[in-house]
Amino acid sequence: MILLQPGGENSIVLVPGANADWPEGWETTLLPAVAKADVVLLQREVPDAVNTAVARHAKVKTHSHPCRRRRTRREWGSIAPA
Repeated sequence: MILLQPGGENSIVLVPGANADWPEGWETTLLPAVAKADVVLLQREVPDAVNTAVARHAKVKTHSHPCRRRRTRREWGSIAPA
């Protein structure tokens, strides 16, 4: 999340692991929408299994942001409290 401060500066709020917990049955709800999408952009902030399922159901070319990768708790500990 990026917050805009009154003076125009921004503050980036980091919540490690926030996108790692996906509810049971998400495939039933979300994959039909993926199949109808004109564009699919994958990101490394969600579990690999989610990206894999989305890529398999997409009817269009998928794009992934290769610069991102999931950081370990040890790596996050150096920039954010555990």
